Amino acid sequence: MSNYKKNNKCPDFFIVGAPKSGTTSFYHYLDGCDEIYMSDIKEPNYFSCSDIKNQNLYYKVKSVCDYDQYLSLFGNASTEQLRGEASVSYLYYPEVASKIYRYNQNAKIIIALRNPVERAISHFEMDSRLGYVDKSLNQVLEGGDDNFYQQYIKLGLYYDQVKRYLDVFGEDQVKIFLFDEIVEDSYSVFLQILLFLNVDESEFCFDGVIYNDAIEGKNKYISFLYRNTSFRCFVSKLIPENIKLYLKALFFKKSIKKTVDCEIKEKLFCFYKDDIGKLQKLINRDLSHWVDAK
Repeated sequence: MSNYKKNNKCPDFFIVGAPKSGTTSFYHYLDGCDEIYMSDIKEPNYFSCSDIKNQNLYYKVKSVCDYDQYLSLFGNASTEQLRGEASVSYLYYPEVASKIYRYNQNAKIIIALRNPVERAISHFEMDSRLGYVDKSLNQVLEGGDDNFYQQYIKLGLYYDQVKRYLDVFGEDQVKIFLFDEIVEDSYSVFLQILLFLNVDESEFCFDGVIYNDAIEGKNKYISFLYRNTSFRCFVSKLIPENIKLYLKALFFKKSIKKTVDCEIKEKLFCFYKDDIGKLQKLINRDLSHWVDAK
């Protein structure tokens, strides 16, 4: 993998995850800053391409595996702009931090973390709405060794994932945000990101929209279409963004949170408790509200 060269239009920063923790909002707000150029594809997964291919994930993610194609995602960036991308798969896979470092040892890393119990439930419910999983969350927990278990459960074991980036890049190049902070004061969080990236805060245009919010069809027919992967791909590729926003408002509504069995929540809290304790010490942040959330 090539060493970092400014004139190669390599990324200057990476939003690496975790999934369902606010990274989509990070991407869209930073993409609106004149001093920043975000990759034309939000999640190219270039540095995790081989891992995703080897696992044959049920999402059927189309990763960018070719170096020149990856650079082309930043081809329209000016030499003055910072370049960034947001692939949430980068946090989980063990070798990615080192791959990014070999690519650009000066890169800045942005990590968003969410209460792992809430994250697991949110991720599971999203995949259920999309038709990816036909198991219950309890069945996934009891199974313990498949892609569903990885996506909903193991992705929430943050300690080792975060430690890798801190070990490789050092504290000065890694900025960690909690989903709770984004929900409570997203404006302040995004200003902190700009400060971390040394971008003039006057460049920041904030409209209060939270991107990638959970939605569902307003009737069973829309929900049926929404669960069809081919249909979603067709809409995503062929319909302009402004039309998609109109259709979203017309045919979809905010998803109502499903009630999760208390026993399952208890199992999840027990599973994550030790990891949360280690993470709390690692990042020197009070995470007691994660454990007390039950």
